[in-house]
Amino acid sequence: MNLPQSFVANIQAIYGRDGETWLTGLSKRVESLAIVWNFRDVRIVPNLTFNFIATVTRNADDETAVLKICPTGRSLQPEVQWLEHYTNAAVTVFALDQNRDAF
Repeated sequence: MNLPQSFVANIQAIYGRDGETWLTGLSKRVESLAIVWNFRDVRIVPNLTFNFIATVTRNADDETAVLKICPTGRSLQPEVQWLEHYTNAAVTVFALDQNRDAF
């Protein structure tokens, strides 16, 4: 996986060894989520800063969706709750995996 150097540097600076481990396992995490959530065509968004974000194509309907994976230890729950609460003003959360820090 070709990650922007600035993103890698941010993760390393903030999370240290845990960040290195997270970056090393990120490709496999994306691959496993692609199988479980049934998506393909992972396109990393430019200018990543502190989270991995990519657009993907859902196999079920060929629609474009956004995949977000946070570094280990960050809670996704507040963001997911906000997105689920404001359904008319935001995106739909199709899936959440707290163990993989992804939605």
